[in-house]
Amino acid sequence: HDLPDAETTEWLAMVNLIEEIGALYARELIDRDVLAETLGVHFEGLWKRSSNYITGVRQAQNNPWLFDYWEQMQAHTPTRRAKAKRMITRRRRRRELFRGD
Repeated sequence: HDLPDAETTEWLAMVNLIEEIGALYARELIDRDVLAETLGVHFEGLWKRSSNYITGVRQAQNNPWLFDYWEQMQAHTPTRRAKAKRMITRRRRRRELFRGD
């Protein structure tokens, strides 16, 4: 489906920023765990809502690599978020044991 022009411009600005963050992620120039823990769920959700549109843009431009960094990054974030959640849970348990709660 086509977005109105103003929405398309805003959407493209946002997803281009996410793609640039994805490039930093791929090159390991940004902390992957922190990124997944803080923004991962948003990147995943936006990807799910946008993937059909992105497929159309890729086909229209004959470029299957458009937004590839974003796609790869969002594919890895669920695992990294789960890992972070386990680490936080362990930290809390140790703290409780130490305090005697």
